[in-house]
This record gives sequence, structure tokens and C-alpha cells, in this order.
Amino acid sequence: MGFFKDLRKVSKMGKEMAEDFDPAAQMRTANEQMQQMTTQNQLAATGLVATATVNALRDTGTQINYQPVLEVDVTVLPDGGAPFPATATVNGHAILASLTPGSTVSVRYDPADPSVVALA
Repeated sequence: MGFFKDLRKVSKMGKEMAEDFDPAAQMRTANEQMQQMTTQNQLAATGLVATATVNALRDTGTQINYQPVLEVDVTVLPDGGAPFPATATVNGHAILASLTPGSTVSVRYDPADPSVVALA
């Protein structure tokens, strides 16, 4: 009796999951994440290096490989230029220790669009 009750319960859970499943939304999210990673890779290769001060950290609510994706608000201090605010996206627990508000980090930014920043 307990086996069939559990089987019915699992079937009901599966139907509820199928109702909430939106493959189009998952594809949009995946495409956004791939675009962010492409931008990060381009900056790593061609971006200008600068120092930045961490202002704040925010959890985006998204995970990649079970690691949280965070937004980091920074003030970029380019050599010979005026400081400007920017937001970088990072993934993982390992980097959290070095990202406390007030800490200094190395970043790369796009001189054509300074709002595009990646942690170096």
C-alpha cells in the first residue's frame, strides 16, 4: 500500500514540475550567461588593466555549476583617467574572500565602453 501511495506522490510531483517548466526562459537565461562569459573572455584578452575598489556585492540568484553568480559594484581607477563606477559579474565561492567592500582588486575594462568590466 505504501509503495503505490509513494508512486502516486512522485507522479503528482512530476506533473507539477512539468507545469512550471519553461524551456524558452531557460534558453534565454543560458544565452545571457553565454554572452556574459564571451564578454569576460574578450576583456581578458584585450581589456585595459586598472585597479578598482569594491563597493558592494550582490547575489544574482543564478548558479553556474552549483556556484553562485555575483554582481560586484566597483569604482575603477584607471591610470591617468578619472575614476568611474562599473559592475562586474563573478562566479564561485573561492573569490568571495577577496571581495569585501573597500578591498582593492585588479580589473580589465573596455576603453570604448568603460561600463564593461571583468575582474582580472
